Amino acid sequence: MAGGFTLTPELCNGTDYGTDVTNARGTAVTCASGAYGTWTQLVASTGLDTSWMRIVAMTNGGSNTQNTHLFNLGIGAAGSEVLTVSGLSAVQPDALMSYSVFILPISIPAGTRIAAQGTGGTDVIYLQLQLFSDGYSGFNEAVSGLEPISSNLTNSNNSGAVVSGAIGVKGAYTQVVGSTARDYCGLYFAIAASSYAGSMAQDQEVWDIAIGAASSEIIVVPNIIMVLANKHDTAVYGPFMIEIPAGTRISLRFSSATAASSSVYCNVWGIYR
Repeated sequence: MAGGFTLTPELCNGTDYGTDVTNARGTAVTCASGAYGTWTQLVASTGLDTSWMRIVAMTNGGSNTQNTHLFNLGIGAAGSEVLTVSGLSAVQPDALMSYSVFILPISIPAGTRIAAQGTGGTDVIYLQLQLFSDGYSGFNEAVSGLEPISSNLTNSNNSGAVVSGAIGVKGAYTQVVGSTARDYCGLYFAIAASSYAGSMAQDQEVWDIAIGAASSEIIVVPNIIMVLANKHDTAVYGPFMIEIPAGTRISLRFSSATAASSSVYCNVWGIYR
């Protein structure tokens, strides 16, 4: 079978942690400005061996009308948390609550404590975890975490890559990283914000993710279609399960329907074994 990325027969029903049913949201995590805040426990002890995790991040509508938050997940005892998922984004495009969703293959044993911390102003974000098990078989057994390839806490959009596009044609490639620090088995991609200041503050875009030397880029994820509303896009794109060896250059380009010379702030994450 091409790709060999299959769901196994043991995939079971999931369980959730951090859900606030009364207010229809996740657990409140208070962010810090320019740095990550203190850890907030989401689950004291997981009840199953986890191979798949669905992360829902909701923003606090009305606190800041436009903001991009980053958050980490750590495992281990309080005060000794070890990062396993880092630098994920939760985008707030306007005064209404919005949410981002990540689906991540990851191995976390039963009995594990999971906590979260966030950055991006002093807002509150709400996090929910849904955990699934498939007996640690197949591909998922080897996945141990996710980390940002591009992010920058000193950037007001909490983004590490700024890419310029063109109307109707793909713009020039912008390098995200010159040489990846480790082997990755997959990628995620998301928009933090756009500088587009048109009257609608809205744009439709088509993106490519490529690897390889400058002027010799090879597209590995083609034509990701996205819609920016109020200069933001709350969607997260992936996982794209692609083997990318350490030392690889990764770059991005896009075409725009309406926003000539728009600069778009974006984040890319790598999934690692």
